Amino acid sequence: MLPKVIILDFDGLILDTESSLREAWRAEYARHGLSLDEHAYRELVGQVGAREALLAGLPGGAADPAAVLARVHPRHRDTVQRMPAMPGVAAILARRGQVRLAVASSSPSSWVEPQLRRLGLWDALEVVVCRDMVTRPKPSPEVYLEALARLGVAPSEAVALEDSLVGVLAAVAAGIRCLAVPGPVTRGSAFPGAEAVLGSLAEADQLLCGSALAATAGGLSDQ
Repeated sequence: MLPKVIILDFDGLILDTESSLREAWRAEYARHGLSLDEHAYRELVGQVGAREALLAGLPGGAADPAAVLARVHPRHRDTVQRMPAMPGVAAILARRGQVRLAVASSSPSSWVEPQLRRLGLWDALEVVVCRDMVTRPKPSPEVYLEALARLGVAPSEAVALEDSLVGVLAAVAAGIRCLAVPGPVTRGSAFPGAEAVLGSLAEADQLLCGSALAATAGGLSDQ
């Protein structure tokens, strides 16, 4: 059944910023002669305190976090600026007019909005709610509840798309059906609470919109 609203996460779902950030941290660990623990890193995605945990794994990292972040963040930002949207994003946002579209992100609007505009996606979105618009990030449901309030819809009328466990937990806590679409960094994670774990946004588009549109077309052809 075609939902009234699709609410998308941003980092790792619309744009593969999680891979970029992982590479920046991997380079920083290598600078110190260390290897980044890939499994441990995956478990940190979206978690409050992830940055502090990564700093703590570096010699002197916790003592001089500014110096570390001054290397990690520019490397990450420069890579992201060259990234295209994830495969399948355009197909879902092209559903504008058939379904209402929104973003709910734990990143600040100063990060999310410029990237959405750079990718040419901003105008397809009716509502964008970011970390600086609520008091608590995911897994708190606040960003989703705020998005629902701005859209004026009930949780039952929406479906969320998320690439991380904390995102799935946030959506489910808000009473929203959630489909997990893990990216390169979160693939292999467990997603308790997700209605399904899909391989791509193209699969999500087909599941949510394709079958509904096909049914509509079939009904019309029978008349």
